[in-house]
Amino acid sequence: MKVLRAAAKAFSAAVRPPPPLLPSEWARENIIVTKGPKPGLWSPDDGYEFQIGILDGLFGPFEPGEILREGVVFKGAKAGITLIMMIGILYWFSFRRISAGLVVPRKPDSNDKSQELSQMIRESKSLRAFCSNSKGRTKQGKGGAELIIRSAETERDLIDWGAGVVANDEIDRSGGGNFDVAAMIDERMGSYLNRILVQLSTPTFPDFGIHKEWQLSDQRQFFMTCVFCSHKQVMKMLDGDRNDLNILWDQDAKTDDAKRASARFACQKCRKTWNRRARQVMNKSAEWVPAFRDIRKKGFAVSRMLVPSSSAEEFVKAYNAGQKDELKKKELYNQKLGLPYLSSVGELGGGAILRLITSEVQWEKPPHGFNRLFAGVDVQGGQTPFEYVYEIRAYNDENHAAVIAYGIVQGKKELAEVLDATYNGQDIQRALIDRSDGHHVTDVDELVLEIPCLEPAKFDWKATVPFAPIKKYKKSSLATAGWAVNKDDALDWNLSRFFEQEGRSPRISIARNPRSGREKELVSHYKAIRRVKDPARKTNPYTYEKKSVFGCDYPFAGALAEVARRVSGDYRPGNYRVGRVKEIAADARKERAEKAKRSPGSVSTSSPIIVIRRKGRTRF
Repeated sequence: MKVLRAAAKAFSAAVRPPPPLLPSEWARENIIVTKGPKPGLWSPDDGYEFQIGILDGLFGPFEPGEILREGVVFKGAKAGITLIMMIGILYWFSFRRISAGLVVPRKPDSNDKSQELSQMIRESKSLRAFCSNSKGRTKQGKGGAELIIRSAETERDLIDWGAGVVANDEIDRSGGGNFDVAAMIDERMGSYLNRILVQLSTPTFPDFGIHKEWQLSDQRQFFMTCVFCSHKQVMKMLDGDRNDLNILWDQDAKTDDAKRASARFACQKCRKTWNRRARQVMNKSAEWVPAFRDIRKKGFAVSRMLVPSSSAEEFVKAYNAGQKDELKKKELYNQKLGLPYLSSVGELGGGAILRLITSEVQWEKPPHGFNRLFAGVDVQGGQTPFEYVYEIRAYNDENHAAVIAYGIVQGKKELAEVLDATYNGQDIQRALIDRSDGHHVTDVDELVLEIPCLEPAKFDWKATVPFAPIKKYKKSSLATAGWAVNKDDALDWNLSRFFEQEGRSPRISIARNPRSGREKELVSHYKAIRRVKDPARKTNPYTYEKKSVFGCDYPFAGALAEVARRVSGDYRPGNYRVGRVKEIAADARKERAEKAKRSPGSVSTSSPIIVIRRKGRTRF
């Protein structure tokens, strides 16, 4: 009888689900850290208690009725958050015996993380006993569970695997291909009833990537209570560009070294100084508090200021460097404070352009509320048939833009098809084509006569206004209107999608181009542009260095689309006056073309352009 009871007890223990042990409790006994400032058995004590709430909040056992758990970690660098993600997926893989995955931006990153996880498995007795194979980027566990490490660099790397728990690391650096990383990860999790998806990243641009996801979460902040006055507060350094809140220093000191030496952490209210020990004590009693309790998506904001090894001196050093170097300032915001920042100067390198191409804007389909379409066309090539680079933008009532189409077509017929097409039920309101002096002027004049929405524009380095309407050309019977555009301003307008410029248009969204070759040309072209500050220039302190890539001039095509919108004023659908003017202009062009055919040489079919100059400079 005792034997039967013992057997029954053993069987019950084998089939019974594991106890509701929290990931932090499990990790204290089973995780050996092999890298970082605290190697050895994982311990979040001595000031790292903020990690416990993140780990248990995102990877803890499911609550009754919970099917999908989404989490966001909005972080500075070197705060131990990627380690927390690896512990979380190891918890579900080895303790809960559910397949779990880690997705990182690039293939070398996946190899590095695979080696790090393999080392952690070898160092832990329980993990080593559970894994039947810890080599490679897919690690096999008992009962069929798998630990999968993949990169978001290629579409192929995101297929043929499945997991119920996935951590998507550094999402601001991911993407750039002709596939949706988030959608593919979602597909890999589709066969699991209960799912956990965590996205984390050091932020880059505002309203993009992890910052955008963070704004959709409950936005949890780590509130610490001052040991002197009991005031609860979130650790902060800056409010805009001012020194404020938790870091104080002597800003009147003569040298940067003296400023840095005076730096100290302090309470926002009583202004008493905190040493490292005081911060450790406060960390133990601190708590994560959500700003929006009715939102299910969990979000955690982590600054390096929470890390006990950080010092006030390092933040002041970074702040002083940022006052002299825009890229250093971006590093302070992104890497140390975990905040987004859109630099106003710097090189368009790396994946900056790819990150701004968004899948939310569909190809050739204006987003909801974007009810005005404008286009720009630039002529390329040395002989006929010319190539035409075009960009089509949709605008809403606030004049925010979404680029819905861009590319290269060859010959007049293909360009006419692009500009005469209807995009999700909407026609192009106005399109401008570059008619600067050159061998293509005759073709441009013919296109202006043939395509109703198309009008000429001329770039002029000396134009003193961003654009100006062109009066009737007195020496010709042709009453054609055109527009003069300063090239500096044109490039400024177009690059506003990448650079924050006071008073200029906000950044615009760009649709993913399904034609991979065309998208590659666009991206390569923009990456070859560098914005450089030139103190010698009085009117516009910035210049642009641009290399020729694929012979494409997308910046000016996009700029012309913006000019087309601006010269159209406050047009709204249904505005009879604007519509009637366009109709008369179109009829007049057709009539002139017919007259030119009947009486060759009696009527000029060219579209002469003169520049209207005006004193001063108009700012937008």
